[in-house]
Amino acid sequence: MRLSRSFAMLALMTITCLFAESIAYADHGRKPHISGEATHDAFTLFGEQGSSTFEAPKSEASGLVQPVHLAPVFQPNADVGACGAALALNPAACAPPPPPAPAAPPAAPALTAGRVLQAFQRIPLPHLRSVTQPDEKTLVNFDTIFYVDADQFQRTLTLLGRHVTLAITPSTFTWHHGDGTTAVTSAPGAPYPSKDVVHRYQKAHRTVAHSVTIVWTARYRVGNGPWRDVPGSVSTTGPATDLRIAEAAPVLTGQR
Repeated sequence: MRLSRSFAMLALMTITCLFAESIAYADHGRKPHISGEATHDAFTLFGEQGSSTFEAPKSEASGLVQPVHLAPVFQPNADVGACGAALALNPAACAPPPPPAPAAPPAAPALTAGRVLQAFQRIPLPHLRSVTQPDEKTLVNFDTIFYVDADQFQRTLTLLGRHVTLAITPSTFTWHHGDGTTAVTSAPGAPYPSKDVVHRYQKAHRTVAHSVTIVWTARYRVGNGPWRDVPGSVSTTGPATDLRIAEAAPVLTGQR
């Protein structure tokens, strides 16, 4: 019975010493991981790397318990933090927080109608020339025909890795007659005999420069998806063309 009590006392003293030693380690910024328990003839030391059980050594001659020297198990360079040296006997009481979850990858930028509009505004659009009939010289107070060869066309783009089709349409036409007047139509006009777009000049003996400004609108679709309107437009103005305004004089051709 004396041997068991002596061994239990030795185990208690050993754990106490380990606790004191762990305080010293904690003061140097190292986090200990150790705990232990003792019975009457053995004690077990629990550390980060596992546990070890020690039986009481006895002298063959005297049967007395021999000194036991143990070294605690420590986790080097660990931050003890607010827990302090109390971790020496119960590391689970103040375990370090789990590592943060990995950040989610950034979301891919959305293919919005605004991005499609920006792409539409960068597409080279035709600057079309206005045409008149008569084409080089017309008469004052005469229905001069205006028209332009403008048709719908398509362009295919790749935006954010996706195929986008644009259907581009000439929507409105502003006719600059060259005499200070303008007219706006939704039709591009047509050559004779059509008279969709006409203008009468009021002053003769002058040369004017006429042109046309076209407002282009568009619809788009992504892949084979539905068609949607592009929220905006683009304007282009074609080159100016000279037109001479003349006055017709009556001519007698004879009598019958």
